[in-house]
Amino acid sequence: MKSEQEEYEAEGITWEPVQYFNNKIICDLVEEKFKGIISILDEECLRPGDASDITFLEKLEDTVGGHAHFLTHKLADGKTRKVMGREEFRLIHYAGEVNYNVNGFLDKNNDLLFRNLKEAATQFKNSLAKLMEILMSKEPSYVRCIKPNDAKQAGLYKSLCPDTWPNWDGRLVDGVSTLVKHLGYKPEEYKLGRTKIFIRFPKTLFATEDALEVRKHSLATKLQSSWKGYSQKTKYRKMRQSAIKIQAWWRGILARREAKRRREAANTIRRFIKGFIYRHQPRCPENEYFLDYVRYSFLMKLHRSLPKTVLDKNWPTPPPALIEASEHLRKLCMQNMVWKYCKNINPEWKHQLEQKMVASEIFKDKKDNYPQSVPKLFVGTRLNGEDINPKVLQALGNEKMKYAVPVTKYDRKGYKARNRQLLLMASSAVIVEEAKLKQRIDYSSLKGISVSSLSDGMFVLHVACEDNKQKGDVVLQSEHVIEALTKVAICADKMNSININQGSIKFSVAQGKEGIIDFTSGSELLIAKAKNGHLSVTAPRLNSR
Repeated sequence: MKSEQEEYEAEGITWEPVQYFNNKIICDLVEEKFKGIISILDEECLRPGDASDITFLEKLEDTVGGHAHFLTHKLADGKTRKVMGREEFRLIHYAGEVNYNVNGFLDKNNDLLFRNLKEAATQFKNSLAKLMEILMSKEPSYVRCIKPNDAKQAGLYKSLCPDTWPNWDGRLVDGVSTLVKHLGYKPEEYKLGRTKIFIRFPKTLFATEDALEVRKHSLATKLQSSWKGYSQKTKYRKMRQSAIKIQAWWRGILARREAKRRREAANTIRRFIKGFIYRHQPRCPENEYFLDYVRYSFLMKLHRSLPKTVLDKNWPTPPPALIEASEHLRKLCMQNMVWKYCKNINPEWKHQLEQKMVASEIFKDKKDNYPQSVPKLFVGTRLNGEDINPKVLQALGNEKMKYAVPVTKYDRKGYKARNRQLLLMASSAVIVEEAKLKQRIDYSSLKGISVSSLSDGMFVLHVACEDNKQKGDVVLQSEHVIEALTKVAICADKMNSININQGSIKFSVAQGKEGIIDFTSGSELLIAKAKNGHLSVTAPRLNSR
């Protein structure tokens, strides 16, 4: 404590002196050689004569009785004697007064084991006393070691304040004051000396150490980020320089390739222009490139635009040198498509096409409503078994019916319209009125069929007059005239017997008389008997031929 107080004075720290008791005087009273209590006890045990605990106490009174910290019953005042026995002595220690009873002191001191221990203690005490004499005879010099931080490095704590980190250019004492103020030390927690700072409470020091540990982590993070940034920037610069070199090298390659491509393109253009100039001359080195290019271009164009169906008549226009070859290729292509088409066609579709082919040969470019019938498929029959009277079916017997269609029949006299059914059998055409077979026309007696060129559905079946069973020609109308007449032509084998008339149609009536049907164009279909006795038919024109 004395050295601490001296250090406070040297550092100029204001402090309150602390009074303390120097225990050396008590130690000398007990252990001083030849004069201490223990030495007197040893002498009393070794002297000849009758020695007792009382004689030991009396000798203490004679030897150390005048000591300020020693007191016996004999030496005490009247008040103290009341609380002390005659066999006791009192030592006044720094912490208080202690009474010792002398009964048994000599016996214990004369005990062999106790004496051996006593002798060992006495020897240790004597050795320690000699060491103390040597030390006290010398001038002591103290070296005070302070461990400011675990790393034993200066300047670590200044990192706790942004004003002192990383460098402080002012006086050290000012820097310490700034650091302490930043850390929030209270005035009673520290004192600032001339060369040192004195921290009063351990918790303040521990808080500072904890703050330093936290700061170390943050500084380590900053250092790591700075180093990583530096290393990445260095790496980026190297990569950038490498990329620039690679780009320059690659641009050089591309530039050389582009120059080569342009030279080749220029040579090609020159040869092409020269070939174009000599294109009409026989093949020669000047025009062979151009002619080869023209042939190649035509073949590639032909490859991309070949007809997809047999109905597609488009074909690229060939150059003069390939006209003959183009025609051969066109024929081969058409033959190939026809062969593929015929190979893949089924029987039903084949029959449909055969009927369409017959219709095309008869009506194409001749009758107005033919184009409207082309995309429509022909059906097997327009009347089912339920649509025909059972009596009619019974009358027909086992004869096979190939086609049936509802028609309108116009009387020979008065041209009155009557609903009928036209049945095409294997060898004849039958006209049915409800449950009656009104007329049967054998295909052999069918001289021909007449139809107008307009879009009406009128047609006339011309019957031979020699047949006594017939009453004359039959005038009919059907909404499916193209289909019905195609079926009649196929069943009766009369493809060449269908006549398409313009203006009027004559037909025979019984007893050698004739009737006439006049056809005119109009906005809508009208059928009526004219004043001249003819049957007048007005039909809209759908196709301009």
